[in-house]
Amino acid sequence: MKRIIITYILGMLLALPAMAQKSKNASDSAKIVTHERQVNFNMTPFTAQFIPFNAINPLTTGPVNIGAKIFSNNVGYRFGIGVNINDGNSNQNMHFNMRNGYEIRRSINNQWNYSHGCDAILSLGNLNLPGNTSENGQVMVGLAPFWGVEYCFSKNLSISTETSLLIGISSGNFFDSNPFRLQFIPPIALYLNLKH
Repeated sequence: MKRIIITYILGMLLALPAMAQKSKNASDSAKIVTHERQVNFNMTPFTAQFIPFNAINPLTTGPVNIGAKIFSNNVGYRFGIGVNINDGNSNQNMHFNMRNGYEIRRSINNQWNYSHGCDAILSLGNLNLPGNTSENGQVMVGLAPFWGVEYCFSKNLSISTETSLLIGISSGNFFDSNPFRLQFIPPIALYLNLKH
């Protein structure tokens, strides 16, 4: 457990220099607000009631349920958390996931943005993806480079989705055979972004 915590802290320290970068393209800075704060809500369960794009299980929404971002000149810090704890004997979808990282945004046009970056991820249980089940005592830490798109309805309201590639170390039952984990996280979550 000590190694996992140390690995997580080292991953965050390696990500800090990237958060200090400045956007080199002045035209991109003019299209996106210089300083911005965002709150993100995973709207997949709500949206699946009207549009059946995630027909497998509307509660399988990816690792993060709620998040926050702070941008300065298209470079931002981001934090997200996802939790599901069942109260019965079933531990099929129990998880606690936390991400912490940086994001760089680029404007495609007035309504579309492209983003990329990297997160340090801590996961207890599973990643809340299709086919995942919780393993008692499974802990995973890793880095996850990601790529996403955002559609802006207005200056303060947008929706987004992203995909990432998780590279990590896992414990629990998985640790007995191979501690390394490489997993693709598909773009199954639709986020509502409120900017202020």
